[in-house]
Amino acid sequence: MRDANSMREAVPDVLIVGSGPAGSVLATLLSRAGHSVEMLERRPHPRPKPCGECVNPGAVQALRRLGLAEGIEALDPAPLLGWVLRTESGAWARGDFGAGVEPGWGIPRARFDAQLAREAQSAGARISSPVVVRTAVPANETPPSPDHSRWIRGLPGVVTNEPDGTTGLRQARLLVGADGLRSTVGRAIGSPRRRPRIRKMSLTCRVEGSGPTNTHGQLVLGLGWTVGLAPVATQADLWNLTVVLDAKRYGREVAKSPESAVHRFCSEAAFAWTEGPKILGGPWSSGPFDWPGHRAVDEGVLLVGDALGYFDPLTGQGIYRAIRSAELAAPVIDKALRGATAKPDDGIRRDALMTYHRTVTREFRQGRLLQRAIETALSRPALRDMVIRHLGSGGHRLDAIIRVTGDTLPVLSLLRANHWLRGDSGTSPRQTGANQNADDR
Repeated sequence: MRDANSMREAVPDVLIVGSGPAGSVLATLLSRAGHSVEMLERRPHPRPKPCGECVNPGAVQALRRLGLAEGIEALDPAPLLGWVLRTESGAWARGDFGAGVEPGWGIPRARFDAQLAREAQSAGARISSPVVVRTAVPANETPPSPDHSRWIRGLPGVVTNEPDGTTGLRQARLLVGADGLRSTVGRAIGSPRRRPRIRKMSLTCRVEGSGPTNTHGQLVLGLGWTVGLAPVATQADLWNLTVVLDAKRYGREVAKSPESAVHRFCSEAAFAWTEGPKILGGPWSSGPFDWPGHRAVDEGVLLVGDALGYFDPLTGQGIYRAIRSAELAAPVIDKALRGATAKPDDGIRRDALMTYHRTVTREFRQGRLLQRAIETALSRPALRDMVIRHLGSGGHRLDAIIRVTGDTLPVLSLLRANHWLRGDSGTSPRQTGANQNADDR
């Protein structure tokens, strides 16, 4: 049996659970800084992901800032100039990211995630897959396992199901949870405030067809349902079609036949198809989404991406927050691993990570409040129609919100009165109702 010293020498500096955008970007940044990083992934890349598959302009800017955009651009993402909102009663508005702002991207998550994982491996990180994490253990605890002799006291880690069917114990100086909505690592440190109160579920499909505008994503809102449509390639008529549903109202219908539910709500959305749509992949399901988190760090543990907490997918900011949280975490982790606060044979103390907790909480707080305000307005049909008609009566009004949710402007910029008191030139060409141009559907 190996002694404790040889076992310590074998552990990486950082063990990341999950290799989606948050985990892979963080692995890349830490590997570039010279740290040993291992990622654990449940499903090998490429794998589908139930998601709207839209990378907003703020996320594109972040990828470019980190030197990760070129590889994604080689995958033929569709440029997105903004979003069209429409309700089943006819209210309509269009918002643009605006001149001088780099477009967002529509791209299949299987390709997007796989490319970011390749970037991490090229930087020196390792990926172990398929590995299922059963339990996460902070640095001040011991695993719920009869074989504690293999556990190195003082280091965080995880108990796993290994590819060969055995139970594994994996440790590092720092454990990072990048494992999504129902994060095993997040639960281990008591991060979720409560169970979801807003019970929404989503169904995502890859569809082929032609007809709808491919310059803007589209959201159609009905009673307890939202259908999103966005192009995901420039050289083919490929689309992401995501249906978000009130699980209490529509759960039984979805359980009976997810594909029939997708067809039904796609028909309700009345997109201007001239050919198709034909489902090529999916439906892939996800939800519920209302998982508020209140703790980003613990003894030897740090959370990034959706593991930090998640509210609702409607504003499409998940990928931005995944990348941005990794960008914020990397320098704090680098300093902690190198600094005097971390003994070379011990886990990273919580105090050395608190700068990240404060920064990420402050940076995302206003955006989460805005998400809740948007949910409040859009979940009430009468208020929703009134708001969208008002936004549509002056094109700049929705532009302001789209730029904020596109993470190119701060939330507080919405307090400027000129966003709400006038139209672009008295009357806007972007009117609501029956005069909507079919090309914008």
